[in-house]
Amino acid sequence: MPGLIDSQYFSIGFGRLANFYWSHRFAGWDKRYSGLLRFRGFARALLSTKRNYSDLATAQAQLHAARVPTSIIWGLHDSVLPLGEVRDIVASRLPDARLFEFKASGRPPHM
Repeated sequence: MPGLIDSQYFSIGFGRLANFYWSHRFAGWDKRYSGLLRFRGFARALLSTKRNYSDLATAQAQLHAARVPTSIIWGLHDSVLPLGEVRDIVASRLPDARLFEFKASGRPPHM
């Protein structure tokens, strides 16, 4: 499986550095990310995520109906899925959720 992933998705790590707000702190991230493809578990996780990606509207409706306390953490410099583009959708689907916006953060708000 790793051979399949790195041969078909050899560029998967390229461009990942742009996801970070302080990209200079993560020099070489793209190469390290791509290097993870040699591990069978990482490749399986990527494929599993793609195969089992559920409809977010359904999952969000289930969370709301079950009255599950929900927190949403978002980096305001997320270039993949900018909060401005989905804020109204998220608010309508999860009206009771608490939104935490990180000003100095990109796609991965914890980094």
